[in-house]
Amino acid sequence: MINAEDDIIVNLRTSCTKDEAVAMLLGWLRGPIKPRNIQISEDGLSLDQLPFLQSLEGSLQDQLQELVDAASQAFRLAAESGADLNAMKKKEMAVEERRTLVERAAKFARDIDDEINSHTNHRLIVDEFETNRTGEQHISISSLDRWARDEHQIPILKNEYDEPNVISGTSKGRATSESEELSPTKTRSSHITTALLIKALANSSGKKYVHGDSPNIKEIATRLSEMFTEEVKDCALGQSFESIRKRLKKSMDIYKEEVPSNGSR
Repeated sequence: MINAEDDIIVNLRTSCTKDEAVAMLLGWLRGPIKPRNIQISEDGLSLDQLPFLQSLEGSLQDQLQELVDAASQAFRLAAESGADLNAMKKKEMAVEERRTLVERAAKFARDIDDEINSHTNHRLIVDEFETNRTGEQHISISSLDRWARDEHQIPILKNEYDEPNVISGTSKGRATSESEELSPTKTRSSHITTALLIKALANSSGKKYVHGDSPNIKEIATRLSEMFTEEVKDCALGQSFESIRKRLKKSMDIYKEEVPSNGSR
């Protein structure tokens, strides 16, 4: 939270580099207002301070490397000093949290590259002016926001649904803060639940939503997208056919990984 008495920096940029785009997906560098100073503990920059970063010092890869190295060093020093079990557990969790952050960043980077290099219907818009001026590819932040909401259900820019209620501290609409994002374990559990729903629908539909011995993801995604469009008249909330199809397929893939002996549907 930025308090009224805090010194701030205003940034009105409209595009960002790929590294900055990945950082925004992680919850950093968002918004036009940042505090001029951030807190750094003896173990380095803490995760709760990352959203307040004004810019990346060097590459995102270097920034992530520093975060992991600092946490690993703190863990080693705690072990050498004979810290108690609870303290060691906290240090170990800090290392794991930062390694998970690296995994997420790597996935976001791959997804951005895939989208930009797609030859058909790519949704990320390259800012040609900034790209030519700086010599480094820049992506429109508005297009990044739309793509991130559609592809990952992550808002980059705030809107009326994301703004907190200044009295109660609650959101007017869907929860979007970084602290409320699902952990990797809960995310996989949600995908498995979705896969079970897919299988239940396929089993109860006769042959309508079945292809061979498996659920027909394409047909199910088509119907879900049609239902959403009929009710909302808009696919801007990440419910286009292709977005639904990708999420359903991902859920089934994760289900097969976690339950390898599932056999047929």
